Amino acid sequence: MANGNLHQHLSVTNTNVLTWNERLHIAVDAAHAFGNFNKKSDVYIFGIILFELITGRASIVRGPVKNSHILDWVNPLIERGDVQNIVDPRLEGEFNTSSA
Repeated sequence: MANGNLHQHLSVTNTNVLTWNERLHIAVDAAHAFGNFNKKSDVYIFGIILFELITGRASIVRGPVKNSHILDWVNPLIERGDVQNIVDPRLEGEFNTSSA
């Protein structure tokens, strides 16, 4: 990506927050880069990228005792249908829930 990688753009220390539309464009570009999604790993990786774009969180947060994976955090929220609390709060409600 121009001016850094995805992790740098989504970092909480980055004051230039990606808009919802910018995140959607990145997702579309990533989908085109994986082509036909013929491998399970490609689909899984694309899903993780989508979660990173939606939540603004890293896929793995390294802790002092245990590492935390984004799926550990997001799955319970999805099961409850709590899309509002999955989306990056830095977007301040500027997103379309039907595309999340």
